[in-house]
Amino acid sequence: PSIEAEAASRFLLARDLRLALHGQQATIHFQPLIAAGSRRIRGAIARMVWNHPVYGTMFPERAREAADYRELVDEVTRWRLRRAVEQVPKLRAQLSIPLRIFVSFPRGWLLSVIGSPGLFLDFLASLRVEPKLLVLEIPEDVVQTEQSDLVEFLSQIQSMGVQFALTRFGLGLSGLSLLGRLRPDYLKIDRSFIRIADGGDKRGEAVCRAIVKIAHG
Repeated sequence: PSIEAEAASRFLLARDLRLALHGQQATIHFQPLIAAGSRRIRGAIARMVWNHPVYGTMFPERAREAADYRELVDEVTRWRLRRAVEQVPKLRAQLSIPLRIFVSFPRGWLLSVIGSPGLFLDFLASLRVEPKLLVLEIPEDVVQTEQSDLVEFLSQIQSMGVQFALTRFGLGLSGLSLLGRLRPDYLKIDRSFIRIADGGDKRGEAVCRAIVKIAHG
């Protein structure tokens, strides 16, 4: 019964999310990406925030659960990318800097795009955005399981000027070997390491420093 109740709840959330995409409930919020040295904004991470009429504000993690249906993944991902790109001119005018927009993609959507890269490239062209202003966030675990096809796909988009960030870095067993085969423009250390370092743990800090040094190298 508990499993059935959870499945029913997720189904209703998915239905509500589809309606939200065509209304005013879903919005894009931007988290600033700040250079540690200069303290200047260098980019913005786009996140979907869902203002549900019953459950209130639902942040990306919760909204992602509702979007975990195959028929919704593509719709939600395209919506997020389109809405984020639409706000680039306004953000650039307000901040007076050519900031880059980071957009994360779910595993299911990435796997479908790898099989039909032309469809994604056509969609990207329809957005009429400068490729160099877009950064795709690719989870490390996806690269590990879909290496050959994904590496080819990433090479294609990079040749257009689109950059990509390898996210959740450090969780996978083959994370370091990935850096030898890929050329990520950004490396996002998994937050679990950051929490340890922030807590004053010298070993955690040493791990973070080592990753940063390897990334720069």
